[in-house]
Amino acid sequence: MDPNETPPPSQPPSSPPNPPPSQPPVSWAPPPAAGPGQFNFSDFVNFRYLITPGFITVIYVVGAIFITVAALGAAGTAGAGGVLIGLLWLVIGNLWWRIVLEFVMVLFRINDSLASIDKRGRGI
Repeated sequence: MDPNETPPPSQPPSSPPNPPPSQPPVSWAPPPAAGPGQFNFSDFVNFRYLITPGFITVIYVVGAIFITVAALGAAGTAGAGGVLIGLLWLVIGNLWWRIVLEFVMVLFRINDSLASIDKRGRGI
């Protein structure tokens, strides 16, 4: 053995300490959302769970039936002029009703998109 040579270390070098987590735990984060098919009453009371989008379809069908019956009633009451008014009411009324409810649905979809962006921004 060479006198200038150092003996090998008796213990292996210690491993580096565990790195700190990339983000500290957040105490203000909202509770985890209920899984699919689970109902969370707290979300319902705090308006994080919206029931109106489910009713929009029913409201649309009821409104379209009402507009159609009213248009047919107008078409049958006043002769030739009533038929023209009834047809205009049938087409324009149902089209307008659809546009109004699509606008409402767009607002709910914007809300969903913003909630998704907010959730991704918090790292949840």
